[in-house]
Amino acid sequence: MHRERNAPSSSGCPIPGEGVGPAEVVVEREAVVVSVAGEIDAHTAPLWWTAMEQALSSDKRLVVDLTETTFMDSAGLMVLRAARQRLGDDPTALVVRGPNGLVAKSLSRTGLDRILSIESRPRWGGNGPLRPAGSSPTVVGR
Repeated sequence: MHRERNAPSSSGCPIPGEGVGPAEVVVEREAVVVSVAGEIDAHTAPLWWTAMEQALSSDKRLVVDLTETTFMDSAGLMVLRAARQRLGDDPTALVVRGPNGLVAKSLSRTGLDRILSIESRPRWGGNGPLRPAGSSPTVVGR
């Protein structure tokens, strides 16, 4: 397994071009996993998009792990939508893992939960999402 960890500056603030802030990119056998911790807002979303672009350049499935994400505003939602659009029509190409609380509510209120494949808890071993995009919405994170 190949791991890339993001490097903050000595002040703890991400430096554009030297890291992607709140995201960690892990290349697994069948997927590239982008894990995000903390808040995704107008300040951190561009840094997260940098990590997403790196992951999107792979031919593997993209898993966005939001289990440690506590907040996501419209800037973060736009990142998810842009990634989904870039991947085309395959509903399994992008899986959102573990959104809960305010993040799950934001996905539901904006309708993104209907176009994204949502996995309410982590799965290992290359299993697919619990609810593919386009299927009936379910409450996640409970």
